[in-house]
Amino acid sequence: MFFKCPNNVRGDPNTCGWIRSEHQYETYLRVLDARKQQCGDLQVIGDARMQALFELKDQFVELKNQFDGLKTKIEAMKMQIWELSQQLSERKKTWVAVLVACVAVVGLMVTVLWK
Repeated sequence: MFFKCPNNVRGDPNTCGWIRSEHQYETYLRVLDARKQQCGDLQVIGDARMQALFELKDQFVELKNQFDGLKTKIEAMKMQIWELSQQLSERKKTWVAVLVACVAVVGLMVTVLWK
């Protein structure tokens, strides 16, 4: 007994020429069944991988948000450091002016006392 492709149409030159013996057809069906089982397993593996990818994406978004928060904190700290350095610079100028005035007063006092 022989089996032909269901798409095999008599008289059509473009028809499927697949014709197999009963043994070949049984082997073909077994292979087809095994492939379907493998594809089912592959579907389960694919679903698990997709789930893992979604979880990784969620973790990535969370890390990105944390990183953005850290960037904001770093920028705020940089501004505070700049403000402190400006205050320190102003205080230095004040102390230098006070020191110069003191030296001038002491110099004036020494000059007056030596006369």
